[in-house]
Amino acid sequence: MSHRSPFQQLGGCLRRLYRDRDNGLIFGVCAGIAGYFDIDRLLVRGVTLLALWFSPLLTGLVYLVAAMLLPDRSLHARNRAREREFWRRGDTMGDHL
Repeated sequence: MSHRSPFQQLGGCLRRLYRDRDNGLIFGVCAGIAGYFDIDRLLVRGVTLLALWFSPLLTGLVYLVAAMLLPDRSLHARNRAREREFWRRGDTMGDHL
């Protein structure tokens, strides 16, 4: 029987949102969002540019806040299969890969 609270159990199942500077153009926010939702980076960048066109101040502010608050994605895992396993487990160090 697990002694963890339901919130701790749920937190272990959820993916984490990171900035992906390895695949990003500026700060890696769009690439991180694309990786989190498993969608194409170009789609996220296109939606971001569209939002920037219609609401530049709000979009720019949200982007900068996300760039400051989101942690960088660990670059230890390079093999795609190992990387998927790494992020599935929710590890942050990757020393044991």
